[in-house]
Amino acid sequence: MTRLTSDVSGLGPPVCTRCLVIGCLGVGDSWTCPRCHTSAYLNGSLFTYTQAYQKRIEVRTAIVEGRRKIGSDLLVRNAHTSIRPFMADGEEPNNYYRSWLEENIGRQGRDWDWELCGTDIDYLEIYFAKREHATLFELKWP
Repeated sequence: MTRLTSDVSGLGPPVCTRCLVIGCLGVGDSWTCPRCHTSAYLNGSLFTYTQAYQKRIEVRTAIVEGRRKIGSDLLVRNAHTSIRPFMADGEEPNNYYRSWLEENIGRQGRDWDWELCGTDIDYLEIYFAKREHATLFELKWP
């Protein structure tokens, strides 16, 4: 799928209001969200947001597109979750948390992983395979 920079309406590409990412134009000229893979929430338009918010949406979209290429063995439905603030100015969460997590918890994709929070643009969710790892993280990163 390819992300476009504008559409014919002049308001920019559609934005998924649930995931806060820019939609992708797929096969058959249908738009979908690259995160939730549906078109049900593509009722936003990028250029109707403030410039600062547009930048945050673009950063989230780039991270979602990059994460699609990374596989994970961690089953999110069985994981323990910690919600943490998203990094300032689009800093990659791996740059911020990864070294500590790998040193103290284990391998990304097996013992822990992260995903952008779908309900708030300013947060991400970190998943842990073991409850005690989630507790340790909560104590270290209050």
